[in-house]
Amino acid sequence: MQIYLPTDVGTIKVSLYDHHEVLSHDLVGTSTFNPATDCGAEDVCSFTLKFRSTETVVEEVARLQGRWIRGGALRAHAEECNKRGTFVHFEEETREKSTYKLYSVKAEGIENELFYARNGSVFPASLHGVHWMDQRGTSLRKRGKYEEEPDYKQVCALSAEEVFMHFGEAAWNPKTKCATGVRQYGGSPLSGHWSWLDEGGVTSTQWANGNGWNMKYDFCFRDEEMTFIDVMIRISLSRILSDTLGLPSLFPPHVEVTLPTWLNGVSMKKTKFGWDRLTTIGPSWLRTLIRTTFDSGIIQSVFGMGVGLGEDWPFLSGGMECHYPLLQIVDGHGQRGKYYQDYLEYINNGTSCTTPTFDCQVNQAPGTVVIGRLEPF
Repeated sequence: MQIYLPTDVGTIKVSLYDHHEVLSHDLVGTSTFNPATDCGAEDVCSFTLKFRSTETVVEEVARLQGRWIRGGALRAHAEECNKRGTFVHFEEETREKSTYKLYSVKAEGIENELFYARNGSVFPASLHGVHWMDQRGTSLRKRGKYEEEPDYKQVCALSAEEVFMHFGEAAWNPKTKCATGVRQYGGSPLSGHWSWLDEGGVTSTQWANGNGWNMKYDFCFRDEEMTFIDVMIRISLSRILSDTLGLPSLFPPHVEVTLPTWLNGVSMKKTKFGWDRLTTIGPSWLRTLIRTTFDSGIIQSVFGMGVGLGEDWPFLSGGMECHYPLLQIVDGHGQRGKYYQDYLEYINNGTSCTTPTFDCQVNQAPGTVVIGRLEPF
C-alpha cells in the first residue's frame, strides 16, 4: 500500500485490521512510525512496523516492511507506481480530515506538470496521456468535421466547466479491465486528476460544489477489444446517509456502492479521432421520477457534475443520448497531439460572462486551468 503523508508529520499510529466487506473491521494490532526518529534526514529509508496485540499489549502479531520517501525521489516513485497500476492513497478513509485546494496550472506545458499514464505502463494505450473534454465541441466547430470520422456529430448543447483529465493517479485492474480511483474533486498533492476553468482568483463554482460528494470513478472496458468504456460511479454509503439525507451513518466509510449503468449511463466509445463521450440517465419513467422528486442540488450530489445537466433540465425531459468528443492532446510519450492547439485556443479565450452556458465558458484567467489537490491535515 502506498500512502501520501505530510513531510512534517510526527508519530504515526498504524492499525492492522481483519477486513470485512460490510461489517466493521476487527482490530488485530497497532504499531507506530516516526519519520524523524526512525529515518532521520534520509529522503529514502526502509523500516519495519511491529504490530502488537491490542488485548495482550506485549504479543507481537505481525510485521510489515515499509519505505519512507520524500524530496526529489517522491515524484519519480509516484510515477513508477502508476506505471505498475498501483494506486497511491491520498485521503484518509473517513474523508472527514481530507481537505482539498484549487491550484492554478498553466495550460501550455501540462505534459510537464501533471502525472498521466505513460508508454510502457500497464494501462491500455488508449488511456495514455492527457484527454481534453471538448464539451462545447470547439474543435469540431473550428474544423467543420473530423477528417478521421467526417459523419461524427455532437449531440446536446450541454457543457460543464471541466477541461481535461488523465489516469496518472489511477490504478489498473487487469482482471476487470478497469482504471480505478479517478476523482473529479480530489487528487494527490503532486498532481490531481481533473481540471476546471478558472472563474478568477483560482476559483471554480462547479469544483466547489463537489465538496459534499467526492465520488470515485472507475473506467471499465466492456469488451475484450477495449473499444467501449462504462464510467462507473462509486459512492460511500455513509456519505449518502450523512451528506445527502442528513442521517447518521450506519456503515463504515469503506462500504461503497456502484451505481448501475442503467441508472447513470456515462460511457465512452473508441473512435478514430479519440473517444465519443456518451451520457444517458435511466429509462424515461426514472428520469421523470428524479426530476419531479429531487431538486438540482440532490441530483448533483448523487449523479456527479460530469453529466452536464442544465437548469431547465433539457437532458432529463428530452430523453436524449448526448455525445461530445474526448480528445487525446498529449500522448503516452509526452508528445503533443493533433488537437493540442485547439485546446490551447479554447483555454486562451478569456470571457466576460459570469454564468456558464454552452456558448460562453466562464474563463476569467485565460491560459490557465485549476485542479484540486490534497492539503496537509
